[in-house]
Amino acid sequence: MKYIKSYKIFESIDLSWFEELFYELEDEGFKVDITEAQSSVIDFSKVTTPYVDAHDMYRKEGRPDNPITGEVVRTLNVVVNRGDKDYLSRTFRVGDIKDQLLFAESFAKGEKGLDMMYVYTMKVPNYRYFASVKDIPDDYVVQSVTVTFRNN
Repeated sequence: MKYIKSYKIFESIDLSWFEELFYELEDEGFKVDITEAQSSVIDFSKVTTPYVDAHDMYRKEGRPDNPITGEVVRTLNVVVNRGDKDYLSRTFRVGDIKDQLLFAESFAKGEKGLDMMYVYTMKVPNYRYFASVKDIPDDYVVQSVTVTFRNN
């Protein structure tokens, strides 16, 4: 077993460019974490609002109108919050970071071939999934934003 090498889905991609895209946010006091994860695929064609409420999504489990497809894929998540230990008490407007998120979304797709799956926003007790960064109102107040990409 010691000779078996484990491969990560994004191993062939140099991820240092992701970190560089968010240096400005870090200079402004935001914390940016980039991690690999497994994420459920959401079918936004089943949604009639600009976002999917996480609580509604899980209440619809097993129903045909549930936007969760049941497919789980490996993803690369970029989490942005205010960066201190008590970040849940610190909110910010999505408009404060939107330009950097839009640029990251565009660069990841155009230069690296990564598809953005969704943007997850959190402000307790609201947990919402948006199909794109541009769908989130600038004045929307959150505690954290997670942009989820997958290798296509």
